Amino acid sequence: SDLRGDFDAPRRGVLATLLRAAQPGSITAVFYKDGELASAGILGRLGDLGSVPAELSVAASTASGALDYVVVKDSRGAEKCVGYLKKHNAGRAKFLILSELEWRFIFILNRRQRSRMEQTFESPRGSVRLFDCVKTRGELRPAFYFAFGDTLVADSLEQVALRQWRNL
Repeated sequence: SDLRGDFDAPRRGVLATLLRAAQPGSITAVFYKDGELASAGILGRLGDLGSVPAELSVAASTASGALDYVVVKDSRGAEKCVGYLKKHNAGRAKFLILSELEWRFIFILNRRQRSRMEQTFESPRGSVRLFDCVKTRGELRPAFYFAFGDTLVADSLEQVALRQWRNL
């Protein structure tokens, strides 16, 4: 199932406003400049850009608030979106900038951390790394790693307790 949640309807309203403003000839465009955000590079809400198996959807939506972030290609696009929201008093949103994430993973994180995202993670028996279950386009993988990191989903609380005990 997809990673949509019904927990934050107002944020989805802001996203809908941004997406309409990015489409030439939209209802919003009748009132405002046609396609004002067409060049903003808005990809959508992070949670709408990937999917996980149905049995993990609650765990995924609980594990990360970043699923409600609006994903844009670059900082210029995020700046345009923020300006649009301010200009039209249309609400607030948090943005995830793909080019910044790519830069972070390439230049800031050391080789070991990058390889954790890129390689299969060896999770303890009875658990799975949530990031490995996400189905998405390759360019969006850093965004989902930002959201979930190495978060594990376990079958039971006993499995979690065992894992915590082993980490001591």
